[in-house]
Formats: sequence, C-alpha cells, structure tokens
Amino acid sequence: MTAFARRTVDLFTSLELDGEPCARSVGSLEVAWTPERLTDLKRRHGYAASWGLEAHLLDPGETRELIPLALRISYVGELGWEIYAPSEQGLRLWDLLWEAGQPLGVIAGGGGAFDSLRMEKGYRLWGQDIHTEHNPFEAGLGFAVRTGKGDFVGREALRRIRARGVERRLCCMTLDDPSAVVMGKEPILDGGQVLGHVTSANYGHTIGRGIVYGYLPVDFAEIGTNVEIPYFGERLAATEAEIVKPAHLKERPKSQL
Repeated sequence: MTAFARRTVDLFTSLELDGEPCARSVGSLEVAWTPERLTDLKRRHGYAASWGLEAHLLDPGETRELIPLALRISYVGELGWEIYAPSEQGLRLWDLLWEAGQPLGVIAGGGGAFDSLRMEKGYRLWGQDIHTEHNPFEAGLGFAVRTGKGDFVGREALRRIRARGVERRLCCMTLDDPSAVVMGKEPILDGGQVLGHVTSANYGHTIGRGIVYGYLPVDFAEIGTNVEIPYFGERLAATEAEIVKPAHLKERPKSQL
C-alpha cells in the first residue's frame, strides 16, 4: 500500500538460503493508535533502516496527503470500495486505477449504472425513497431500529408507530413491458384510484425490465399486485415484485459477501 511496504516485500522475498526463499510475500500498512504503538513502530523503523531497507514514518498530515482512505463499502449491491483522497490527486488516482484494472476488464460506470444497480439490490435513496416524511418501518428499514438500546431522539415516536402499525409500505415494482421505462414522480394507479407515486425509477439491466419504487397502501403491498403507471398519455402495467438479487450474488457463499 505504500512505497515502504512494497520495498520491504521486494527485499525480503529476494533473500534465499540454500536455494529456498527466506520469506513469503506479505506486507501491510501499520498504524500507531497509542504512544506505546508509536514507540514500537519507531524501533522497527530503525531495524528496517539498519538492514538497508527504505523506510519512512508518516505523520498524520503526510498520511492524509499521500495515502487515500479506502472504505470497504458499496452502494451498488456488490462488494466494492469507496476511495477518499485529496482532490488534487484525483486525476492521478483515476489513471492508476484505470491502468491496473485493464487486465481485469474494468469499465467506467456512470451515475446511471450506479442508480440502476442500487435499485436492483433494494437500496433506498435519501431524498427520494426515504425522507423526513417517512418512517423506517414503512420504508422496510425496521431491522435497523433498536428502541431498547437507550434513549435517542424519536425513540418514543418510533415505539408508537411500531405499536399501531403502518398504513403504507415502500414497494418494488417491475414494468410488464421490457421496453418501457418511466422517469419518476408519476402516480401509481389502481383503476381510477391514486395509490401513491413513483419515488425512484430506472432500468434493471440484470433482469431486463424497468424497476420502480413507490409507497403503496398495505392492502396493495403484496407480491404479484398489479398496478398502472401513466407515462406520457400511456398507462403502463406494473407488477409488484421481490427486491431483485442478481444471480451472481445468490451463488456466492456467505463467507464471500
């Protein structure tokens, strides 16, 4: 991850005894979280220097400048990374990642792909699918609510909502016509009755049809429910579906997720 780590690995793996390697390929970036840990790293830094290894201790400022922060999270429904680096290093970082990814078939996926993939996975978008007018239970996020873990803002309100139940639920629907798409904010109809509106919409390339999210009354919040969405004068048929889980995610062992 750093020049120090790479150089250390190169030198140690080049050492041999009777034709056998003295070290295997390993390497890491070590961080001093305590004064004692910092003292230990300084000692080891001295050892590395005495062996002729290029070594350098980075202070917090240098670390922020030289080493991007990579978080093992993703909003697209697949394992991924979010990388945080100084803006002036952005172009260089892009070039390095692009070059390293060529043998792996890397592509540049834009915001449309990002949104399509998160909808296939079932991730909600703040400002569209969830906002201050919604509560976590109707949005399908009740699993994240722990009212028994101490006091917090909104705790009693959430307890009351949980006790009385919800009147609507955020639902995933797919358009029956594989060639149809909508833009969002359209009404969701049952005959002449407006049930709600489309909160998010995009094309699901994994399943080959358009996906829409919207809040429906609980009586309509069942898989297989048929509704209609008007779009430029045409009423498009849609069917409530389970949140899509692409095949490559289903087949992967839990230990790899």
